[in-house]
Amino acid sequence: MREWLNQNPRAGLGIVFGAVAIAAIALYFHLAGTDRGVDRVFYYDTHTGELFIAPNEGSPIRGPSDPADGEQRSAYIAHAMGCGTCDEDEIFAAYLRRNGAIRAPEGGPWVDAETDPRAREIRTARHERCEGVGVPRACYPR
Repeated sequence: MREWLNQNPRAGLGIVFGAVAIAAIALYFHLAGTDRGVDRVFYYDTHTGELFIAPNEGSPIRGPSDPADGEQRSAYIAHAMGCGTCDEDEIFAAYLRRNGAIRAPEGGPWVDAETDPRAREIRTARHERCEGVGVPRACYPR
């Protein structure tokens, strides 16, 4: 095989580039599917403060408290957490997500999840809620 590759360097380069392209495509679909690849997610209704499970349609969607006859959309994908367990009555929204931005459930500005320094503070602020109760852990719809 080594001798054949030495005699056919273009074929060897094609094999290497093909393998790199396949790896790049696989990585893209793995990273791009972080939210969209999931069938159901937790949403947070900003009017009621309630978490609910719905098909993943992105953010925002019409929440249970939004009027049925209007265009209002006040439910955002929520990063749900629990303190040691993910029992339905124990979980809470740590932060909300919308098009690459996050914010606290109580409100405040939407900040870029990747570049804004406030994003780390938003992600970790809710961990304090579990102090003395349990270890914070991410929860997902069943």
